Amino acid sequence: MSHFTSGVAVITTQHAGTKFGVTASAVSSLSMDPPMLLVCLNRQLATTDAVSEAGVFAVNILGDKQAELAVQFATRHPDKFRDVELMTRELDVPLISDALAQIECTIVSRTDVATHAVFMAEVKTAEAGAGDPLGYFRGQFGSFTRALDESVYELIRETILARTGNASGPITAANMALELKVDRSSAYHALQQLRNEGLLLAEPDGTYLLTPKLTATDKLSMPAAPNALSGSSRETGSR
Repeated sequence: MSHFTSGVAVITTQHAGTKFGVTASAVSSLSMDPPMLLVCLNRQLATTDAVSEAGVFAVNILGDKQAELAVQFATRHPDKFRDVELMTRELDVPLISDALAQIECTIVSRTDVATHAVFMAEVKTAEAGAGDPLGYFRGQFGSFTRALDESVYELIRETILARTGNASGPITAANMALELKVDRSSAYHALQQLRNEGLLLAEPDGTYLLTPKLTATDKLSMPAAPNALSGSSRETGSR
C-alpha cells in the first residue's frame, strides 16, 4: 500500500475542553447524498477516543507547503497545536485556518477492525481555498505535479482552435497523438486542460467535442493554461 499515493489531512476535534489532532491519510469520500466520508484512525491514539466521545470532528486537508505541519501532528508531542492558527465554524471543532480545505463532520457510526477504528461520518460544513494538495507516497511527503506537457498542450490547442465546428468528427487523445505525432498520455492531459478551460466538452465515451457556438472572437480570447507546476523535493515524515 505504500505505492498508493494519497492526500494528507489532519483530523481534529475537541473534548472536555482539550483539543486533539492527528495526521491521517486514510480518508475517503463515502457518499454524495447525503455527503459522507470515511476516516480510519489507530485505536491506540488519544485522538480516536476523543473523536468517539465528542461525536464530531474536522478533516483539515493540507496544502503542498504544509509537510512540516503534517509531521507535527504525526508525533506524540503534548502540544501538537503549537504555532497553528485556528478557527471554528458550526460544530465548534478546531479548524486549521490555512488548510487547503476544511470539512466538519458528525459521526454516524464507528466500527473497530483489527488495529483501527473506522468512522463513517456525515459532512456538515465544507470550505476550500486555492492551491494544490500535499501528497504522501512511500513514506514521503511531496507536491502534486500536473502532468501537462506545455509544448503538446500548445500544439493541440492551436490545432483545435483552427477547426470550424465539429465537422471533422470527435476528438480523442489517440487521434490527436497520431495526427500530431505526440505522446498519447500528453495528448490526453492537454485535452483535459482544454476541457477545463471551456474549449472542449467531454463525452461519456472518452471523446471530446468543440464547445458549440464558440465564435472566432471567443477562440482568440480564450486564455492559455498557466505554466505547468514543477514537483517539489519530498521530505520524509513519521506517520
